[in-house]
Amino acid sequence: MVRRVGRCAAFGRPDLCALAVEAAGRLRSPREVVLAWVDGFNRRDTLAAAAPYHDDAVNTEVTAGRPTVRRQAVLEELLEFFRGLPDNYTRPVIVFEDGEWAVRESSGEVLGGASFARLPANGRSFTLQGCGFVQVIAGKITFQRGSWDKAG
Repeated sequence: MVRRVGRCAAFGRPDLCALAVEAAGRLRSPREVVLAWVDGFNRRDTLAAAAPYHDDAVNTEVTAGRPTVRRQAVLEELLEFFRGLPDNYTRPVIVFEDGEWAVRESSGEVLGGASFARLPANGRSFTLQGCGFVQVIAGKITFQRGSWDKAG
């Protein structure tokens, strides 16, 4: 038995929506966990976006500088992010899986030109491209390392 995890927000990619599922009696694969995170993120559902993280997860966004440790801290950062940049989305370009690891390349947009990182608010939208490495153990993200490499 398979059930959908919330309303899929994979922006016109039904192939990705179908993967963001939880099968009864088995843990999600790393790819499925990443896609469930994308779905929660794109719905700006802070709890759904934080749910895939293990209680003791470590998330290092290289461009942010310091790691975020523990799911509660991830949740708090997501709340702050969605308050500051409410009109944004991320779209997986490709998601690879190898054992307990998923590698995601993504492209997203911040609408309306809010400030982000070192970019001042300018009234224009901008695109973010980046990638991330995600380790999933027992169906939960235990380690994540990502970076955005182009903003413009």
